Amino acid sequence: MKVLVYEHISGGGLAGRTIPADLLCEGYAMLAAVVKDFKGMDSSVTCLLDHRIFRFKPPLRADKIIPVFSGEPAADLLNESLGDADAVLVIAPEADGTLEGLVAAVDASGKSLNSSPRSVREVSDKASLYGSLRGSGFAVPETRGMNLSDGVDSALQAAEELGFPLVFKPARGVGCKGLSLVSRVSQVQRAFDKVLRASPHGRYLVQRFVEGVHASVSLVCSGDEAAPLALSAQEVSLAPPASRSRYAGGVTPLEHPLRREAFTVAADAVENARGLRGYVGVDMVLSAEGPAIMEINPRLTTSYLGLRMVIDTNPAKLIKEAVMTGRMPRTPRTSGYTYFSKTRAPRMGVERLRRAYAFDAVLAPPFPLAGRPWALIGVHSTTPTGARAGFAKARRRLERLLGGGS
Repeated sequence: MKVLVYEHISGGGLAGRTIPADLLCEGYAMLAAVVKDFKGMDSSVTCLLDHRIFRFKPPLRADKIIPVFSGEPAADLLNESLGDADAVLVIAPEADGTLEGLVAAVDASGKSLNSSPRSVREVSDKASLYGSLRGSGFAVPETRGMNLSDGVDSALQAAEELGFPLVFKPARGVGCKGLSLVSRVSQVQRAFDKVLRASPHGRYLVQRFVEGVHASVSLVCSGDEAAPLALSAQEVSLAPPASRSRYAGGVTPLEHPLRREAFTVAADAVENARGLRGYVGVDMVLSAEGPAIMEINPRLTTSYLGLRMVIDTNPAKLIKEAVMTGRMPRTPRTSGYTYFSKTRAPRMGVERLRRAYAFDAVLAPPFPLAGRPWALIGVHSTTPTGARAGFAKARRRLERLLGGGS
């Protein structure tokens, strides 16, 4: 089988623009992982790669790598490459309709391993998604969908109605960009301004904060059915408006009393959406009242990195079978635990970068582009504590290899 993989951040979607280093390490790690997994199925794999990364000759296992230069829209190159592929997987953010637009062209070819464009559009609009989920009986945070054009007064009114603490975030966002934890009235203006900078022409959400464990369920879906694969812990820091909220990584699997309930809720929510195919991630908070759904991500997510290191089956094979044959897997067995996280790296030259290529724990090397680079490290161990300790050891080793602190 010939597979075409396109990851938007590392694959040329930002050619000619600055690539955020923290998003790049997540994107490249997902690209490298899924390419390796498709190669493990004896597939021939083609991928696109931003020319600024291509010149570093990273150790991707793809059979063919197409460099993308500024002035050459990656979407055009993706479409031109469809004819040579039997199956196509797109990994891209939902913000600004990016994922929806990319999968629409691929979906028309009949080769897509992604969700349908309609389902992507429906779950990407978080305001609409919360209303739909609540109407179907799912637990979600109490939320107000807001228009930025209505100004900060409407945000103050929503805050008065909902009560503190609150979360402000774009209705269609990338990672934690524009997100704030708001604890008092004096922070509302800055939270509003922060969302405005992140999504100047869009809508945003004001929602009641839910206390609990941040988690994500990884599933594979056929369009009608959904099968949970693993529950992962998410390391998310929700910061006040003056600081930056961040997603760092997580642990797979997460042992939690609500695991089975989380699986059931996630699968029911995905099946309720209809048209979701391939890999889907459902973000939730495991609260004292049960699982509360935060997002449905209709694409590969960073949790895939932990999933693939602990389950007894190639997850790319599960994606292919679910989409192309409708075959749904049993819940896979897991072995051990993986801790994966982003880490800052020192500025460096190409020779030091190549030292990182040979380090197995480095899932994404710290490419020296604009700004200070980030790496992504993943370590497997028999216990969660051992995985975290192994990560700390691997980070120190990477620091020594690169000749500086993180």
